[in-house]
Amino acid sequence: MTDLLKIALAQLNPTVGDVTGNADKVRVARKTAAGQGADLVIFPELFIDMMAVGEQSGRFGGTMHMIGDVYERELDSQIQVVSTLIPPLVMIVIAGIVGLVVYGILSAVFGLTQGLRTGIH
Repeated sequence: MTDLLKIALAQLNPTVGDVTGNADKVRVARKTAAGQGADLVIFPELFIDMMAVGEQSGRFGGTMHMIGDVYERELDSQIQVVSTLIPPLVMIVIAGIVGLVVYGILSAVFGLTQGLRTGIH
């Protein structure tokens, strides 16, 4: 018989400035995972490391603010990358549609002209 280890992955969205709320999110995630039979709960590495540093240094509140700022900058960076990529992708799709329409029209015109040439001879 094999022993099973159930692992839960927790993705948290810390709120900037809400120290108690963020700590509650960790507790709720841990309790929810335990209720579903998880033996181990894995949190984002940065979140756990910074919480430990904050607890050891006695600046838990400031550390939670810093974690929130880091996540906010990371999100802003990802949003900027996606918003930069969307316009070129839309233009490529539109160019493809226009190309298909032009191809359809030209192939119909060339088909008609081929029919006229063979009808004349």
